[in-house]
Amino acid sequence: MSRTYGINDYIPNEVMAARLDELSHAVTEGPEAVRRECTMRIPAELDRDADVVLHECAKRLRELDTLRRDAERYHGLLLWVLYHHQGARSHTGQNIRQALGIGQYDRLTRKQIDAAVAAEIQPEPAVKQSLTTDNDGNPLPLRKGDD
Repeated sequence: MSRTYGINDYIPNEVMAARLDELSHAVTEGPEAVRRECTMRIPAELDRDADVVLHECAKRLRELDTLRRDAERYHGLLLWVLYHHQGARSHTGQNIRQALGIGQYDRLTRKQIDAAVAAEIQPEPAVKQSLTTDNDGNPLPLRKGDD
């Protein structure tokens, strides 16, 4: 299976998935198959050596999870903006509706509203600071009822 990849080469997910399938199959075949498949070569074969493949796959899963969380947060933030720009004449709202695949006159679902609220109440520290301070870092005056 092994193809030579350089240390900085990106190994396609399909190649990594195929190797994971092979390792999984070896585990079910017994100790001899595991010994055969779990050898570590010098120099390492980045698409074959079990330890390298497992480590790389774990790293990619963590990266994907981070991207998924970020996507959910950005989706929620778009819904929050849309919630505040719902009028049919709001160009901002209509553009967001189009980007999210929400019909021009569709009401937001409870799930969408909940996602908007969750995104709104968890601002990043830099965003929170930009919303509560002016350009010089001075606190903005509170509106009546904000205290």
